[in-house]
Parts: sequence; structure tokens; C-alpha cells
Amino acid sequence: MKILFFTHLTEEFPALIDELKEKWKEHSFICARSKDEYLEHALDSHILVYGNPSDDIIKRAAELKLIIVPYAGVGQLNFPLIRSRMISVANSHGNGAVVAERALGLAMACCGRIVEFHNDMKEGNWHRTGDQSRPFDYWYSIAGKKISILGTGSIGKSLSRLLKGFDCSVLGFRKNSGELTDYFDAITTDLDEALRFGDLVFLALPSTKETENIISRDKISLLEGKFVINVGRGSLIEEEPFFDALKSGTVKGAGIDAWYEYPSKENPAVTGSAFPFHELPNVVISPHAASHAPEGKLGQLTGACQVLETYLHNGTVINSITGDY
Repeated sequence: MKILFFTHLTEEFPALIDELKEKWKEHSFICARSKDEYLEHALDSHILVYGNPSDDIIKRAAELKLIIVPYAGVGQLNFPLIRSRMISVANSHGNGAVVAERALGLAMACCGRIVEFHNDMKEGNWHRTGDQSRPFDYWYSIAGKKISILGTGSIGKSLSRLLKGFDCSVLGFRKNSGELTDYFDAITTDLDEALRFGDLVFLALPSTKETENIISRDKISLLEGKFVINVGRGSLIEEEPFFDALKSGTVKGAGIDAWYEYPSKENPAVTGSAFPFHELPNVVISPHAASHAPEGKLGQLTGACQVLETYLHNGTVINSITGDY
């Protein structure tokens, strides 16, 4: 089979591709370094390791059997067209532990008011109140707190494991019931229960038709007094009421890595939303960078290679995408 990679990851971690070539000598491995090289090889490839093939390629690539997205997000793909061609799609879960680490960092920065205190101290504000009965402005510890994690996949599991080091009680939310997942104290399929439970609510769900605005305006009231950390997708939580709740202090704080607006050639300097989340002192912002550590990127390519090798070995597609996108 002909396997075509079109991702910067093969240039960053070439040893993984060299290992594939050595192990699977009966197959052809191409690492495209440019769009022209990608287009030259795409039409007769059997497997494509790339996150955003065009509709034209999907229609014309007669031999294409499998698309492996070398990261988690797949919402950019035209699934009706892909499925009409009987092409399988899988993604990589290899960066879950690193994204979980970033989520915990956002939580600690947000609850700890680290960015707020940092910025204020540069101006000489030491956050002493002058009130003898309560002389200090407080930050909030996560130790021993109740935690809700929406999404019990690779990110959610890794995050739950990390939070156990803080003696937290962790409730996971997922759409289907089943066996208890490692490191979670309990699992629920009831969204309201999950939102009510946690002092901190972590969002680690994918973007699907089912999850769009899963935390809608009427659900945001359940987040009163809580911290929200989003490393999933911006579309999980309704934008304007979320901003309003943070601005008013109804939601105590947020750490946000997943956004509503992203840079483009026409508008390269967006701040993530039509609303000024970045101006709120109780919000810590991050430019969708939760996987942007060397370990995270190596994990992405390693995960993609695991999908590929399993398919080459026995034709099984692991991490197969079957939801309604």
C-alpha cells in the first residue's frame, strides 16, 4: 500500500517514519514536504495521514481507504462525502496526557489568580486589603475539591489521574453509561448532575452536532460559583451568556484554551471571541496551545502511527470516528 503523510510532524520526528519504513518494507511511505508534493501523490494513495483533505481529493482518490488525522479534531472533514466513498477515518489520541497537563495548569493559574496577581504586582498592587479582619485577597486551592470532567477519553482520564494527587473527588460525564473508567470516582450520563457536582468543571469533549452548545444559556446558571476550564472546543459552551456570567462573577473564573474565533489571513490578530474575555481579570487565556509541547506533538505522531500499524497488521481501524459530525 501507498501511505502518504502530509504533516510537519514527520519533519520534527523523522525517526518514527524511519522505523515504519524499516518494519513495513512491503509498503511505500511518502512524506510530502509541500502542497504540490502532496497533490502529486494523493490521488493514488491508499492511506492518508493528514488532517484536512479537500473534497476534490476525497472524490478523486480512487484507492483511498483510510484517513488518519494526526490530532484529535475532525470537525473540518466532510463526513457525508467521506462515508459515501466508504473511507474510514481515525484520529490520534497521543497528546492526551500533555493536554491534561495544560488543563491542570490553567486551573491552577485561574484558581490561584496567578496572572491577575502577576499583572497587578507589576503596578505595585500587593493585594492587601487594608481590612484588619481580612487583610489579604485570597486565591483558591484545588486541593480536596469536587471535580467534574466532561469527556472521559484520553484527556479526561489523564486529567483525572493528575487530580488524584490533589485528593479531589472526580465525576466523569459521557453520553453512554458503562464500566467505571480508571481514576474516576463515578461516571454519569446526566449533564445537569455533572455541572452541579464540581467546584471545577473541565471541558474535554469533541465538537460534534451533539456537543454544540451542550452548556447552553439555561445550563450556565448551574455553573454559579464554579471555575470552568475548557480544553475541548469553544462550541461546547454558549459564547455570550458565558462571557456575561464571567463578567458578572456568576461564574467565578475560567481558563480557556478553546475558542470561538481563530486567526485567518484576513484577520490574523483575533482574540478568540467577539466578546472581550481577554479583558476579564478572572479569566486566563491560552491560544489553543494545549498540545503545543514537543511531547504533545511527538504523542500526536506516535498515536497516528499506532493507528496506521494496527491497520497494516490486521485491517482494524482503532480510534475510528463514528459520531455525527
